[in-house]
Amino acid sequence: NVQSLPDFGFDLITVSVDWKSASPRDVENQVIKSIEPEVRTIDGVRKVNSIAREGVGQLSIEFVKNTDMQRALSDVNSAISRIQSLPEDSEKPKFYKIIDPDIHIDFSNNMHWEGLSTNSDYWQIRDGEGHFMLYSKNKQLNSATYDLAPFLESEVGEDWVLRYKITFDTYKQGNNPESSQLLIGLHNESSNGMNVQWGVGIGFLNGANLKLTNLMYGYGNYNEWHCCPIKGQLQNEDSLPGPEKTFWLEYVKGNEILTVKIFDEENYENLIEEKSVDGWSTNDLRFLKISPLVEDIYANGSMSGRIDDIKFYNDKTTV
Repeated sequence: NVQSLPDFGFDLITVSVDWKSASPRDVENQVIKSIEPEVRTIDGVRKVNSIAREGVGQLSIEFVKNTDMQRALSDVNSAISRIQSLPEDSEKPKFYKIIDPDIHIDFSNNMHWEGLSTNSDYWQIRDGEGHFMLYSKNKQLNSATYDLAPFLESEVGEDWVLRYKITFDTYKQGNNPESSQLLIGLHNESSNGMNVQWGVGIGFLNGANLKLTNLMYGYGNYNEWHCCPIKGQLQNEDSLPGPEKTFWLEYVKGNEILTVKIFDEENYENLIEEKSVDGWSTNDLRFLKISPLVEDIYANGSMSGRIDDIKFYNDKTTV
């Protein structure tokens, strides 16, 4: 399980070889010692760590900073494919690429969040998670804002990846034309959604006939980011919000294209749906915003839930 491996703070490729019923000593002698010499000589390798357990051998290959990890993954695959000495009854090696994010927000504290209070009726940070609440008949147009710039070595690039986990604990569909919306994305201004600015990300909408998940990629106020006109919609019922539903989301921004992917497990492998939009261009994005917006006191839909494990990868389109 790649999630059980330690995070060394470097870009990693892990290799796992299953060998049923083999002792740790046999795994060490016939699996680890066969692979280690081959991968140590690959360009960019900083260090190799290995673990031999009963029935499985695992290696974590650390690479120096700014290594092309897609090329590194190919190099590791090629090096191991040349090995002829692995046991015949062992499984085929499995490879995992683990890239350390430039920023990891784990909600262990409420530092660096501005705008909407972290102890408000709409947004709270507690128990290691960010809690959002959109209540019916309560107007709210502020955003919880996290400035990414102080934690990056350079400005937010044209290419980036944002990942996070979101759980909807409750979701009650509204039955009148007014809507509420949970918007999560990157912006070029720290002010609230009434002010004209860029919004790039996703919006979960709730209202009469408005159980929607819209892509945001626009300039204007909060409505113009995700509609007026609509940029793109995720339409699979399994990827729409609902009570007791958990998703893992990935935004990929490259050149003038935004791609949003929704997964149903933490390894970001089992894809439910994805959608891309293009035709817009922006830079100077630096503010991550979580916006639980209730635009009118007559909106009577509601939703609440939790956000966790936000990871931002700068100048990358794959992780």
